[in-house]
Amino acid sequence: MEDKFEDFRPCLRKRSSDIVISIWEIVQPYIITCMGMSSYVKLYYNIDSDEIIISLENENKDKIIPMKEFDNPINDIVYKNALITYDIFMTIINSNSNFYMSIDDCNYYHFPEDYDLDEIEDGFIFLEANISSSLKNIHKIRHEFVKLLSRETQYAINNSIEKITDETMDISELDSKIEQVIGLSKIYNITFKKSYELYNKELSLDLNEKYYLEKLIKKDCFSEKQL
Repeated sequence: MEDKFEDFRPCLRKRSSDIVISIWEIVQPYIITCMGMSSYVKLYYNIDSDEIIISLENENKDKIIPMKEFDNPINDIVYKNALITYDIFMTIINSNSNFYMSIDDCNYYHFPEDYDLDEIEDGFIFLEANISSSLKNIHKIRHEFVKLLSRETQYAINNSIEKITDETMDISELDSKIEQVIGLSKIYNITFKKSYELYNKELSLDLNEKYYLEKLIKKDCFSEKQL
């Protein structure tokens, strides 16, 4: 039986976590500012390769008001070529109780190849999150943000470079979870192996994925020079 993972080499694929970390560095100041001003805030980020629009829900909770619009400073060539848009909704309750975050939706959506549009992006990533947190737990928000969006962005990049098919679906799923480990290793400045040891239980790995990922670690496929 053919082993579909036999020739899988993550180091040969375009990676996405640097894009997600750059997005976090853009959105974090607005989260901190709004949490410092209000006990409840609903932020909306629309991010495409050209511009970023940051909006805020009004006090009556019935309208989204644009707060700031500016050119997207991310110059990552992979991101520019992928034409991915992010739609991010974050409802944040400023609370001194334990950190809590629930996800209503976090997925990559894309159009079929025969979709009839003159000019079309490669898809969009939608995140809707509800957060109860104090400012001292901003690092926990960052952890979840990078972990979730690294997965979906890697999936989007894989699909934009080579359309994901039934035959390549399993590899793309594993590659997206690998990117979660890479993203977390970067924000904590630790090795891939250490990141995997600390956070693998958060990744919903099945036994097959865990087997191949650990096999790749033993082959030293995740050195800093490679990734």
